[in-house]
Amino acid sequence: MSSLQISILCTLLTIIFADNKSLFFTSSNYELWCQENTLSSSLFLYSNPIPIGIYRTSNIKSLSYHLVDDTNNGLFEVKSKRLADFYFLILNITRPFDINREYQDVYTLRIQANIVTTQENQSEQTEVRLRVADSNDNDGVFDMDIYEQTFFTQSIAIEQALLRIHASDADEIQHAQILYELASPLNETFSLHPFTGDLYLITKENLTTLYEFDVYAYDRYQKRLVDNNMKTKARVKLSFNNLPRTSQYFQTMFNKTIEVSEMISSYEIKISERKSFHRLNLHQPILTINIQPEEKDFDVFLLGNSSGNVNNLFLQGNNVYLNKYSIEEYNLQFLICFNQHQRRCQYANYHIVPRIDFNEYNFHFKPMKIISLDENLPVDSFITRIELAYANLYEDQSLTINYKLLNDDKYLQFYLDSKTGILRVAERLEYRNYTLDLQANIQLFNRRYSIETNLQLHVKEINKHR
Repeated sequence: MSSLQISILCTLLTIIFADNKSLFFTSSNYELWCQENTLSSSLFLYSNPIPIGIYRTSNIKSLSYHLVDDTNNGLFEVKSKRLADFYFLILNITRPFDINREYQDVYTLRIQANIVTTQENQSEQTEVRLRVADSNDNDGVFDMDIYEQTFFTQSIAIEQALLRIHASDADEIQHAQILYELASPLNETFSLHPFTGDLYLITKENLTTLYEFDVYAYDRYQKRLVDNNMKTKARVKLSFNNLPRTSQYFQTMFNKTIEVSEMISSYEIKISERKSFHRLNLHQPILTINIQPEEKDFDVFLLGNSSGNVNNLFLQGNNVYLNKYSIEEYNLQFLICFNQHQRRCQYANYHIVPRIDFNEYNFHFKPMKIISLDENLPVDSFITRIELAYANLYEDQSLTINYKLLNDDKYLQFYLDSKTGILRVAERLEYRNYTLDLQANIQLFNRRYSIETNLQLHVKEINKHR
């Protein structure tokens, strides 16, 4: 056989072996970004230069892409487009305005390629994670439509904030900064801090008994735009009691009327709060009121303009107790009166923000042993379920737990469901040991707490070589 014949034979054998090789996606998973509320059905940002799809070989007759288990009600569709030696995966959004980060920020899509070759039909799968980027598409929303409060003039200092206006924005941090302002910029009685929302009294001169005005909340970014009308409005109603020397009448939370002959401010009122309380110590007071210089003969009243949830409390002497176990915030307005026959009273207020002792509930992860897995375990296979254990928690106590895989950027082979705590295989495993750092974020009432642990995984090598 001549050298030319040998060369031609080697070339033919190389082509045959190349055409019979396995056909794979360029990556087992892809990361894509798109903007929420986008006007385009195919406007995506690629996090790396790797093309999405499969390279064409001469033995491929046709190739098409399909969604596997479409759980998004037809929100996405996939197509195949061949350019030169590559079959590109085209992902389209059928309803662009349904992409909203505030409802869902990540979509995980399983894509299957059906390949018809000259020898046989093949299929291959990959995963596309579509992350939704935030747009500045939400306005600020006030916590209340009307902020209403009553004050006693003698107890107000000019540098003291009367109340705090607050609005929130559902967008991400860079798009969720709020700017506050008074509806009338020529207001000579009040000032509103543009960043904190604190409302201050500028002067006590010529105060009237009632004020009503509007305040606005702007998105700070949108505020810089010309002719911006994206603003939210709330109403403020303030009442001032000037308390002259003549008798005044006050209503308590129990609808009792108190006659006051003189308002004073000569005593130092100290209010002591017990920061930790639970079902077993309801018999102990949560607040104790003391007077300096010391007075033994005085009465304490809770006024009717306290927060609406004060029905959970009751007074006994100079102590405040809980009627029932309820962890809430309280805004308390006190009237402390001396001399039972000639009522001389002093005003005081106190804001209770309860603290939760998480050690009492003993939150901890249930024990987890080292888990052994096979190297060829299929994608989306169940590995284990992460669970918390705790104590002294009652059914009526609101508990939310979110699980998180802290080193998911390092170990892309695993996926942890934040709600159920189920750990699954996300990519093909390697023969090695893995140490996963896990975190549980606990929200109990209006407080948050986190605990961490780790899970050891041992991936066993399979007999894949002859």
